[in-house]
Amino acid sequence: MNNFRLLALSIALGAVFATPVRAQSLTDLYELARAYDATYQSAKAQYDANQYKADQAKASILPTVNLSAGVSNTQLQVDSGGTTSSRGFDNQNAGVNASQPLYRPFNLYSSQQGNKPADLADAQLQAAQQDLNVAVHRARSGCLADQERRRYGQAA
Repeated sequence: MNNFRLLALSIALGAVFATPVRAQSLTDLYELARAYDATYQSAKAQYDANQYKADQAKASILPTVNLSAGVSNTQLQVDSGGTTSSRGFDNQNAGVNASQPLYRPFNLYSSQQGNKPADLADAQLQAAQQDLNVAVHRARSGCLADQERRRYGQAA
């Protein structure tokens, strides 16, 4: 599989170097390879998913805040001796409730466990970046060597 990856990068870089007057830096080549490399994209997606899971696990130890609001209108009609009077009352209320659990060992444990897959995914992403970096350098070196061989072949 690694040879296939190197071959694909070599072909892509060969196409880039074959075009006239199109100089690209190694950083540009790395960014292009990173955008299209399936192994790197998979490691990046796994890293993002595990980061979101770690954030969700952390949420279990954070405070909770509730906000409530209400409006009501009451109409009162009084009928006394043939005379009717009406009166309306408006009532508005709002409330905020915040709570922070002092001791929930399970939540603390799950928060700590949520960080472990995120750390592993971070290591896997760094390894994928290093593998991609090596593959780009090998492919670029191969393309440059092929150019030199052609140049010396044409000069002879």
